[in-house]
Amino acid sequence: MHRSPSVFVLLLMAATWSSLFPANDARHLEPAHAAGGRCIGRERDALLVFKQGIDDDVDDYLESWQLGRQDCCRWKGVTCDEVTGHVIQLDLSHKTLVGQMRNSLLSLQHLGHLALSWVSLCMHNSRLEFLGSFNNLRHLDLSYISCGSVLPQIGNLSKLEYFEITSTYFFRQRDNWDSARWLTSYETSHG
Repeated sequence: MHRSPSVFVLLLMAATWSSLFPANDARHLEPAHAAGGRCIGRERDALLVFKQGIDDDVDDYLESWQLGRQDCCRWKGVTCDEVTGHVIQLDLSHKTLVGQMRNSLLSLQHLGHLALSWVSLCMHNSRLEFLGSFNNLRHLDLSYISCGSVLPQIGNLSKLEYFEITSTYFFRQRDNWDSARWLTSYETSHG
């Protein structure tokens, strides 16, 4: 059977392509944990700075948040993307945490879910405006937090699908509320 030079060129290109982009390489298909990957260093550092703002962790919930434990994806309340290792969820709801909210969390650029209901992270006149800078946030729960700050710029959160501020002081400050009429689900009742 006679093969034309074009078939040879196509086979050569296919071999080159597969060596440059090993899509079927098993390492690329495993979760970050299985591949020995860890969370992103700057995101781990941002969580540690956030922890420094906690004055009282009555239940020692953040005990796992330690520099020596490099993989922040295994810390309590933290969920990471299994492929990239980016922090995508932070759930500290119903934890006995008292302190100051730190804007270091802005380093969590892939954060899609932030739940802080029933925590007292605003006791020291910290401000929450920076929460409006989470471009990928889809779920935000600030219910029952003791915070006298202004409502975050939720109008900036174009991907936000769920927003809850039940019995939260700053609900009465509707400065930015009208800019978020596109929300698919929100809860604003006073308990």
